[in-house]
Amino acid sequence: MVVVDTNVVVALLVQGPKMPWSRKLREQEPNWSVPELWRHEMLNVLATMERGKVFPRIELESIWKLAYTMLVPCERNLDYLAALEMAASLSISVYDAQFLTLARQMGTILVTEDKELLRKAPHLTRPLSHYKSGSEP
Repeated sequence: MVVVDTNVVVALLVQGPKMPWSRKLREQEPNWSVPELWRHEMLNVLATMERGKVFPRIELESIWKLAYTMLVPCERNLDYLAALEMAASLSISVYDAQFLTLARQMGTILVTEDKELLRKAPHLTRPLSHYKSGSEP
């Protein structure tokens, strides 16, 4: 069981160089957890892709539907005051702190590509690239 950042979800669902790593992660750790915030972040990523004309709207809608179907069952409640405290103690956004807080609450790690989170919370994070060789966490 792991908590995954929205950038990991994007890597799984959008063709790119990190897709094999995200697939390997899903294979090794099929039980993903996310805070409800993932929905807002994912929609923002898709809107940015649409503005940049990366994909036509119909494809973005398909990506959203797939992500939603996959992750809604993975949503977990978290202690928002703990997230506020973590944000303050690590000098990070409360958005990022929600993912870290959920990982800590669940006694697991957050898989992320966010360099700041990897640097500021190495005990709670692991980069997606960790899964490129198939090594166990």
